[in-house]
Amino acid sequence: MLDKPFSELCLEDVLALKTNGVEEGKSIDFKFEIHLDNSSQGKEFAADITSFANTTGGDLIIGSK
Repeated sequence: MLDKPFSELCLEDVLALKTNGVEEGKSIDFKFEIHLDNSSQGKEFAADITSFANTTGGDLIIGSK
């Protein structure tokens, strides 16, 4: 979804995802916040990362509402 190397990304690139109506899917996931001290949320976060790692990868945006 993000067609730039991470080192070249800026806030405008991330905000453009929302402006352009990009929805979550197999290669992008949005998390407003994560709580690793909460067992169920920690497991969900680990599952999201694992699913990207076991396929073609993806972008995980944290802190974007």
